[in-house]
Formats: sequence, C-alpha cells, structure tokens
Amino acid sequence: MTALQCPMVETGQNSGVSQYRPAKNAFDTAELLGMQLAEAREKAGRHGCEIVVAREDDKSQPVPIEVDPTRIYVYIAQGAVSHIEGVGGGL
Repeated sequence: MTALQCPMVETGQNSGVSQYRPAKNAFDTAELLGMQLAEAREKAGRHGCEIVVAREDDKSQPVPIEVDPTRIYVYIAQGAVSHIEGVGGGL
C-alpha cells in the first residue's frame, strides 16, 4: 500500500485530470495515528497541512468538498486520530 503523504503538489494534467505528487516537505500521514487532535494539527501544520475531522466518535462531520492537496481528512476517537481517510479530498 502506498503511504498517504501531505502536502501534495500538482504536476500537471493527464486527460484533463490533475496529477499530484508529494511535495519536498511531505510526511507520511500515518505518523498522526494515535496522536491527540491538537498534537496532530501542530505536526501537520509544520508541513503546511491542515487536519479536517471527517468523523468524531462515530459521528460524521461536515467537511469541505473542494480539492485541496494540503488537507488531511481524519477520524477521531476519544480525542485521538484513529484513521486517516485521505489527503486532498478526492486526489
């Protein structure tokens, strides 16, 4: 399985679809698993990324729908990151 990295940068288009690759300062978002939300936000922020909580304690949350290669969508359980849903919102 490929690591989900953030941030991503656009490299061009293929058949009208934007293509992305990890930026030079990208990190493996799996490093956020188990961290408290505030700590995870701080770590992501050091790489220019933003955390969006998609689910908290088994309840879905409203999330932005536009593609943003600096967003990390996560699930939170009891205040800690329990799952990385994705990066970029549709990348």
